[in-house]
Amino acid sequence: MRPAVSWADLRHARVGVWGLGVEGAANVRVLEQLGAALVLVDDVAREHEGREVLPTAAGGLDALRGCDAVVKSPGISRHGAAAGALVAAGVPLLGGTGLWLQGAPRERVVAVTGTKGKSTTASMIGHLLERLGHRTLVGGNIGRPLYDPAAAGPEPDFWVVEVSSYLTAARILLDVARVAEAVLVERGAPGLELVDFGGGFGIDYGGGC
Repeated sequence: MRPAVSWADLRHARVGVWGLGVEGAANVRVLEQLGAALVLVDDVAREHEGREVLPTAAGGLDALRGCDAVVKSPGISRHGAAAGALVAAGVPLLGGTGLWLQGAPRERVVAVTGTKGKSTTASMIGHLLERLGHRTLVGGNIGRPLYDPAAAGPEPDFWVVEVSSYLTAARILLDVARVAEAVLVERGAPGLELVDFGGGFGIDYGGGC
């Protein structure tokens, strides 16, 4: 079982942010608030808000090996060669949603996973909670990352989190069950579009695709 790591555990650490899409940009904002020393890596060399971004294949992977931990974007598979190299080097490979879940109040978190219908189910749960008078934030695979400082507002009564393979990769049920009071797993069906990402059918099912 992977050790439980939350965002707070990365305070003042040297942290790689691998992938700079919507969630990657949110990861950078959280880590800046924590005073972390950042190493930014993406597919191509560029700048992100004034910071240098190293290309993965040209120095980026080597830079990530020197980090205390790496927070990857959802679309980067744990089963790829580059991710495997980091794990083999002993670098913890983490995800933003998982980091948030470890520090969240579990009695107020509902996690929804499965192969198909996650967004609909999560939205329905959020709507029902709102109609019952609870301030509710639905996020994760839907919309913005739940932890993005740029979207900070009043703390909700409940969080409804859609979690997919792209957000949590393998071992989602172990990780999420430790931190969510309610975990809804929809009936699985072969997610053919995720087989390569998950490394095969066995990991696809085990990962809660």
